[in-house]
Amino acid sequence: DQPHRVLIVDDEPGLAALIADFLERVDAGLQTAHERDPRDGLARLDEEQFDCAVVDHDMAPIDGLDVIEAVTADVAFVLHTHHRDPSLAARARDHGVAYLRKQTDRRQYDRLAALIRDHIGD
Repeated sequence: DQPHRVLIVDDEPGLAALIADFLERVDAGLQTAHERDPRDGLARLDEEQFDCAVVDHDMAPIDGLDVIEAVTADVAFVLHTHHRDPSLAARARDHGVAYLRKQTDRRQYDRLAALIRDHIGD
């Protein structure tokens, strides 16, 4: 079985790499890559094959939903944010995107890995 490729896009220093590392620890079937700049993440999603992208919402110069709306490739998305915002969650769902709030406990990575698996239909 080929691993599922997942791109993490988060502009918070060190967080994209941390999320990528923990996802690979909790699910050996996920192969991760990461980008801090949303424009670089967008370019990679257009140039490379990924099964899923986990995208932070609060980024500059473009936010997570802007990244999601700009991607033309067939890729599943998880919008991953600190904010508890029902309207943002609804907008994400309107785009067919899973929504998960960032938390401080390590169990969030188990939840994120399960959400990725559910969202890619595995």
